[in-house]
Amino acid sequence: MRKPFLLFVSLCSVCLYSSLAALAQGFSAPQRLVSAAKTAPLITQNATLYAASGDEKYLREAQFFAKSALAAVSFSDVELRAAPASGMAAELEASRALGVSLLQLYSVSADRQDLKAAEGAADYILDYQPIEQVISAAADAQMAANIELVRFMNLLGRYSGKATYRDFAQRAFELLAKGRRADVLALEAELRSEPLHITVVGHKDDPAALPIFKEALKYPATYKRTEWWDKREGAMLNPDVDYPEFAKAAAFVCTNKRCSLPIFSAERIPVTIKMLSEDQK
Repeated sequence: MRKPFLLFVSLCSVCLYSSLAALAQGFSAPQRLVSAAKTAPLITQNATLYAASGDEKYLREAQFFAKSALAAVSFSDVELRAAPASGMAAELEASRALGVSLLQLYSVSADRQDLKAAEGAADYILDYQPIEQVISAAADAQMAANIELVRFMNLLGRYSGKATYRDFAQRAFELLAKGRRADVLALEAELRSEPLHITVVGHKDDPAALPIFKEALKYPATYKRTEWWDKREGAMLNPDVDYPEFAKAAAFVCTNKRCSLPIFSAERIPVTIKMLSEDQK
């Protein structure tokens, strides 16, 4: 049954891409945004499967769906930026969903264009909406989405190094925390702490670097920042750690302001994380 299932998924992918491409021709920018966001669960699901399995087909699928969405809508679109407030709730939800999925994709692809796209979604929310319209402490039905938005903005700030996103996350948290909900208050520890940070330093065309990166992706953590820095691409987007460069690929684990020595083999990553965690107890 596996091959028929994969064929079905592939056919659905083609249909979705065709539908989104058609949107670019006959619909308004806000309509294209809402429709493009339908790819968000598919991007997230395939990125998550790639992180867990290391199977390249899932990464290709996630990238395909992201490409499909971004072919239909651009967050820099003048028409989208100038759209009237009517129906804005749907557009905000679409922006959040796409932003979350694109950041998840960046965490496994290490492609800077994916991070740029996630920032585009976040900037749309930041620049054109008062926070009281984005976040409502009384909107219990939307609380899961509100919490996801806070976590997205915070983690995007960690990846990008841009304080604007973390500032939004903090202000949104303070607004939501007025309701004293336990699930909201639990966010405070995340906002105040650094995520588990695993960085691979090495060329992206180095076959020895890929297994190390895949092992970093595989490590289970709900609050994690995983990066692959190829010095040929320029400085790190958030250079909060000064990493040395070696003749061969290496990984570094940082947690609670402490970083490991270079790790040259994939199997040492979980061991090193455990050692750092135990030392800080």
